[in-house]
Amino acid sequence: MEKSMLMHAIASEDYRKYIVENGIILSDWEVATLIYNNTQMYIDERMRALQLLEKETSEEKLRVQINECISRMRYFLSGFHENDGNSYYQLKMWYEDAYKLYDIYLDYESAYLAGLAEGGHYRIDKDMFAGKMKKSDRTDVLGMIEYNPDGSIGKRVWLYEVGDDENSNFVDGTEFCSGAIYLPLCFKRGDIVKIMGTNTYGIVEAPNNSEEEEQMRKFAKEGDYSDFQMPVKIFYDGKRYMPVFAHHHVSPAQLEYAKFPEDDMRKGFLEYMAQTVLCTSFYSGTGRDKGRIPEVLSKIEKVWKQYPDLRLGQVLLNVCGSKDLFAIEDEDLMKCFEENIFGKCTT
Repeated sequence: MEKSMLMHAIASEDYRKYIVENGIILSDWEVATLIYNNTQMYIDERMRALQLLEKETSEEKLRVQINECISRMRYFLSGFHENDGNSYYQLKMWYEDAYKLYDIYLDYESAYLAGLAEGGHYRIDKDMFAGKMKKSDRTDVLGMIEYNPDGSIGKRVWLYEVGDDENSNFVDGTEFCSGAIYLPLCFKRGDIVKIMGTNTYGIVEAPNNSEEEEQMRKFAKEGDYSDFQMPVKIFYDGKRYMPVFAHHHVSPAQLEYAKFPEDDMRKGFLEYMAQTVLCTSFYSGTGRDKGRIPEVLSKIEKVWKQYPDLRLGQVLLNVCGSKDLFAIEDEDLMKCFEENIFGKCTT
């Protein structure tokens, strides 16, 4: 495979390196699937890459599928602009790391021009009126298109034609744009990764062994994923640290190893979580002794009752000072409260 085609297919430089260094050969069908699902490319870039592959491949069936896929993509883009009265458009502007509703329009042109006039990134969502959901009325192309500040289409596009099957743009698993592919795994359990195109960081949750890997592949094949995906526990979404149960399923071709400056707090946090949360019985709850919990709380309670006007966070900061509350062991925390700066605890 040519280097340029590999770059079209796989966004992650880390994953491309893994593919090359291990001499892994991807079929044209797999390359087409990866290009189609490469959300780091604009939709017109994906169509051009698919057209290039169509010219180079010797697989006649794939050539037919690529032409059909490109025609379908163009049809959806055109259909998104048209409205037979059953649908409406929501203009959402990018604000504080999220798209937020700006206004609602009955025609595409008004929504598009309003977004362009506001400046910045925006998206247009097209949906059907609730009273128009009868099958006889469901002849529309719905979905979402993201736009750059200059009004050109962004990297996020999700369109479908309503009918008996809302995913009718995916015909069956024999098409490259809807089938499951078996990608070799570069990332392993405990790896700290970033989801490309976002400021989202997390830790690869699985697989832990070959058996888990095979199970994941089975889910990918039998599920609705268009390519092999793996679970990533999300701990930082660009704005805040997340609860430990937050996770995404991500194609390994859309992941890269996280890179942080040495003094970046996220680096130490994620490294600690990788060493503890995913490498212990944290989730099963069978690791540390539960009996320590009342003892720890009693130490805190004794001090807090002496200074009830303080909030709990203030008590912890006053007692523990500059200690890292996230990393401190329970035994050390109890010692801090036994020797708190307010004076010895009273019984």
